Amino acid sequence: MLVRGFSALELLVVLGLVAILMVMGTLQFVRLDSAAKNSTAWQIFQADIARARSEAASRGTRIIVRAEGDGYVVGEDVPPYNEDPEEDSVIYTRIFPTGITANFPSVFIFDSRGILVTEAEEPTDITVTFLRGTETLGELTINSFGGVL
Repeated sequence: MLVRGFSALELLVVLGLVAILMVMGTLQFVRLDSAAKNSTAWQIFQADIARARSEAASRGTRIIVRAEGDGYVVGEDVPPYNEDPEEDSVIYTRIFPTGITANFPSVFIFDSRGILVTEAEEPTDITVTFLRGTETLGELTINSFGGVL
């Protein structure tokens, strides 16, 4: 009775194909993980902006959002207001996921009604650009009277 198994060459070909499939799957997983981090950073920033607007209206004071390092600080500026917009107390801080940055003015202000204003108390819109290295992930426009586009 003749029993024949697989040759070494056949086994190497199968192992090579399995290795290629594993590498492809790993690369796809890394891309999905990266996309999830980008999306999460975007969603958290949107939620923080909505919260800052809400805090301003509910507390009846200015809320300052200030860029700091790899993230931002959200704080309360109580009357009498500082000449340069700066928080008197920090409500919370946030750090972006590794590799993600956001370009926005160093400081923006929500007045006591929750309206996004300039230092001169004039309503304004702000555009925030999210980046991973030099790659632009997307832009977000914060409307002065509410909403994020």
